[in-house]
Amino acid sequence: ADTAYQSAMLSLQAKDYEGRARLISRQLKLASAQGDAQGGKALFSAYQSLVPQLTAIDGFAALQIQVVANALALGDQALVSPMQRLLEQAIQRSNEDAGLLIEANQLRGQMAALSGDAASALLLLRKALVDLGADATPAQTYRLYWQLARIQAENGQLETALNNYRRATV
Repeated sequence: ADTAYQSAMLSLQAKDYEGRARLISRQLKLASAQGDAQGGKALFSAYQSLVPQLTAIDGFAALQIQVVANALALGDQALVSPMQRLLEQAIQRSNEDAGLLIEANQLRGQMAALSGDAASALLLLRKALVDLGADATPAQTYRLYWQLARIQAENGQLETALNNYRRATV
């Protein structure tokens, strides 16, 4: 723990933009988990200010996707537009990495749901599920089926939602 703390402090003191960005991403995840919306927004804003310095790093697309996922957990509709911009940058830099593109589609679906567009959300989540195909891990299929079911239940499609909840747990 001390080594991680020291590394984080060195990143903040130096012009280690990647280190700062990764630290902010972890802090954003913690803020989301703790329900600290105000702190999470501030961290998301701090990350956004670092993006111009990050575009040349290896793993830029994956970092962007991770930050969007962490910010999405805040559940703040006001962050959807800036999250979409970060996600589009990630997609452009993904080098056609299938895993990153599937994750991006899933996040697009979640953002559509947060924006209140259930039809688009369901379409994007189903596309992500199809794109996973036979290479899907149990965790990936669980997450997608659970999200589909949650949106369907919220929209009164209870029978379909129950079927997807069952698929998620099998």
